[in-house]
Amino acid sequence: MKGSNRIQFLDMLRAFIIFLVIVLHTAISYIKPQIYGWVHNPEENNALFGIICTVLDSPILMAVMFFIAGYFTLPSIRQKGVKQFLTDRCIRLGIPQVLGLVFLVPGLSYTAYLSSGQRMNYFDFWVSKGFKPEFFNHAHLWFLGILLYFSFITAFIFSILKVRGKAFRERNKKPSWRLFVLFIAVTTGMHFIVYLRYSTFAWTSTYFIAFQNVGMPLYICYFLFGMYAHQRNWFRADGYKPGITPWAVFYTFSILVYTVLYAIVFHTSPGTPVEKLAVALMLNISILSWTLLLLGVFQRVFHGDHPIVRKISSVSYGTYIVHLNIAFAVLYATRNVHLPVVLKFLVQILTGMILSWSVGYMLKQMPALKKVL
Repeated sequence: MKGSNRIQFLDMLRAFIIFLVIVLHTAISYIKPQIYGWVHNPEENNALFGIICTVLDSPILMAVMFFIAGYFTLPSIRQKGVKQFLTDRCIRLGIPQVLGLVFLVPGLSYTAYLSSGQRMNYFDFWVSKGFKPEFFNHAHLWFLGILLYFSFITAFIFSILKVRGKAFRERNKKPSWRLFVLFIAVTTGMHFIVYLRYSTFAWTSTYFIAFQNVGMPLYICYFLFGMYAHQRNWFRADGYKPGITPWAVFYTFSILVYTVLYAIVFHTSPGTPVEKLAVALMLNISILSWTLLLLGVFQRVFHGDHPIVRKISSVSYGTYIVHLNIAFAVLYATRNVHLPVVLKFLVQILTGMILSWSVGYMLKQMPALKKVL
């Protein structure tokens, strides 16, 4: 499986999304009002960085990640068996999450604590504050926890259906426009129901699970959509290749309308059900068209065996795990550097990206972490 083109381009797409996550997490530092627990720059530019955060919001980026995860889940279960699959998931998802929650996430809270003008050494902070509810959170590691839950649920269902002789049979089938219309209808409906009760910024966070409330229905749908794509043999030589031009048109139109409605007309707070339905519809059209546009582009660009691409994609997981700590460190170290705001932003992104990928590469070389990362 590692030699197949479809895995290569999907892995590279995952690496690209991680880069965009770094861009998003850097842009958040320029937003006003400040997000609690974040490192902030003295400069503010809501007009520019508010738009960046809108078009790169978590559901937009992470839906792609869940699609890719879903695409690889069933073949992994078949190849390894349910028991070995779950063992591997616990090692690759559970161990990094637990260690990250114990050692990495408190470091994020500590950096934000220092940036607010408070002073305390890290060990005292870690012991006295790091795990109290007002400081504890899953940060970016929420993704690992949700994916681990999804893995257990999928393995359980697979075991039941396999016993009944319905082991998710594969067959070639290219999608029709009806599938995409139905998918948008389902995701919009699920998103809208949650959106009626919770704002975009609402999160559920406990010691055992964390997720953005309005994002959870989308993550479920895109994880299942990824499994569906695998079962229909998308991305094979004779399979489905998303068209770049039509999905680019759909994405450009929908993301512009969504941005105008959400960020400019409603100022991120649509109030009536009609307003929320309009925002949910435009968001879900843009997420689907964005996902398929990226799939089409990366399938065509990274269609061969590229050693550099292999190297980048192989360290992307470790990069994701450490990137926010590095981004916070860069933001904290450069918060008082006086540069034009856009130049400063670009320097912070470039520095954070290089350091994150470098640390991810070094971690990948450690024998004790090879099976984990």
